[in-house]
Amino acid sequence: MSHGSVPFVPQSHPGQSPVARRAGIDLMLSGHVHGGQIRFPVIGSVLVPSIYGRRYDCGLFHEAPTVLHVSRGLSGDQPLRFGCKPEATLLTLRAGS
Repeated sequence: MSHGSVPFVPQSHPGQSPVARRAGIDLMLSGHVHGGQIRFPVIGSVLVPSIYGRRYDCGLFHEAPTVLHVSRGLSGDQPLRFGCKPEATLLTLRAGS
């Protein structure tokens, strides 16, 4: 690997995060579960189609050495969304020391 490169993987399903960690991936971008599509204040997502349940429903997760970002995305298989606004994410990556 060249100096300054970052092992990165785009992966539809955030449930693959443990595989990415074992492989030494620094950054994983996902968006398959769309934040659960139905979210309530305080409770959060109601149903997420994942073996990990709500663990990786949306947001930023750091489980060394991998940083995982899960976007709610702009759409889904079901047109229904409640309390789970669509999102397009802009990430800024900076070199660490």
